[in-house]
Amino acid sequence: MRPLTIVLCAVALAVGTAVVVALLVRPPAPPAVQAIELLPGAATATPTPTTFAPPEDDDDADDDPFDD
Repeated sequence: MRPLTIVLCAVALAVGTAVVVALLVRPPAPPAVQAIELLPGAATATPTPTTFAPPEDDDDADDDPFDD
């Protein structure tokens, strides 16, 4: 056999072995994500609505439009 043929066969064998090992050793698929059911009255990430309180007028003679 010619040296180039031997090298090509060795490379093909190495690549094939690497592919087979990668397919056999790969980790299993992770489990499917399931919904988390909260108990009634449990805290959630949804903010509760609050009442907006505008700033009080400070009766100063300024041009602050936010306290008029």
